[in-house]
Amino acid sequence: MVGKSNGHQENEEESNMEPYVGLEFNTAEEAQEFYSMYATQAGFKTRIGQLYRSRVDGSAISRRFVCAKEGFQTPLRTGCPAFIRVQKVDSGKWVVANIKKEHNHEIEASEEICPRIQRKVFPTPTSSIGGASRTGIRSHEDDSPSALL
Repeated sequence: MVGKSNGHQENEEESNMEPYVGLEFNTAEEAQEFYSMYATQAGFKTRIGQLYRSRVDGSAISRRFVCAKEGFQTPLRTGCPAFIRVQKVDSGKWVVANIKKEHNHEIEASEEICPRIQRKVFPTPTSSIGGASRTGIRSHEDDSPSALL
């Protein structure tokens, strides 16, 4: 968000912040991140909606970020109307132009929306007799009867 400590607010203010028409961001990605954080606190998930491009040069001029339950393409979607639309203005900033906060489904608890993220840890390569098989290269040890068990 523009105007608050380099695009970000203090945590206490952030937890109480809701989107509103006229809210400015430096980039569309900042707007998406803000709406996603707001959604997590409010109890819903988001996804990227429409992208509108300039007919002149093809650059992005407007984005919609919607409730994950917008539309009817899957059985989990309810046609939820909640969204924000940000529009790029002449200054280069992205401004919230439209917003709809009402949902047509129940809102979930924050813990159900954003459980602790577990990152996949990949083992570090080790040099062992069978280590070459990770690369798809077989050694003769791989052909021995004991290696097949």
